[in-house]
Amino acid sequence: MTTSGFVDPENHLYTNLAFWFSDQYDIPTKMGVYQGLNRSVFRSKKEFQGSIVKHIEKVMEYYEVCNEV
Repeated sequence: MTTSGFVDPENHLYTNLAFWFSDQYDIPTKMGVYQGLNRSVFRSKKEFQGSIVKHIEKVMEYYEVCNEV
């Protein structure tokens, strides 16, 4: 665990890196979808909770749903 960066080798406490990857990470990621490039028409928004890995996964899924080609 120490070599992964999750535990500080000096005081044996968990690091911020471990916090980001844990389900206790309480800072949400917010995503908004607008019509066009000028952001004048708001379409939808979504907020994601959980570990940073879940944030990335859910944001990419939502992006795929909202992406119009």
